[in-house]
Amino acid sequence: MEMLSVPKRGWQGRVGGVAPTTKVSGSTGRQKAPRRTQRSVDTAISGGAKAGPLRAPKDHAQFQRDWRRRCCTNGERRDYLRLIGPKNVSALFRVEMEPDVLGQVLSVVCQEFPLHPQRLDTAMPATPENEERSGAPTRGDAGGSAAETANGSASADKAGARFCVEWLWALSRTGRFAVNILFLADKEKQELARAFDLISAVLGDEDDEEISSLRKAYAV
Repeated sequence: MEMLSVPKRGWQGRVGGVAPTTKVSGSTGRQKAPRRTQRSVDTAISGGAKAGPLRAPKDHAQFQRDWRRRCCTNGERRDYLRLIGPKNVSALFRVEMEPDVLGQVLSVVCQEFPLHPQRLDTAMPATPENEERSGAPTRGDAGGSAAETANGSASADKAGARFCVEWLWALSRTGRFAVNILFLADKEKQELARAFDLISAVLGDEDDEEISSLRKAYAV
């Protein structure tokens, strides 16, 4: 009976074979990790609340990060592509350009670069209200400055068309282009065909052979 009353030490003192738990307090204890709120997650994904202005990417990884997180509209993507320039595309995507990214870049190039935005929107009726909104001269203002406006628009259109051609050539030299072009969506192919028609109409016969070669490369 005396043995039953003697306190047991070591492992024998555990209740049910399990040692009693002890609260650890102070700086030496294990600290609870801070809770990540949805706001902190969104901030981390977007690159931080104090993200600086976009700059030309130094490598493929930086392009992917900026393109997917900070270039959400056609306008933002257009400005980002202008920062890069067609001359740097081949080096940036020497190994590979993802098919979905190629399609997105082509959509921006075809919609934003060939002609003025108001000239691209062929579905817009030629009403005085639409002409005023687009920045084009209205019928009432088209008198003495019509020839000057037409010459300026023609020069701008040619510059935009050639810029688009430079981009199309640059993209055709990216890694795995021949394979990636097969995965373009129907909408992207239609935008390409329309852009080629606009370019041919603006440049006429002066770059006919080059445009034909580009059409073959893009299979449109």
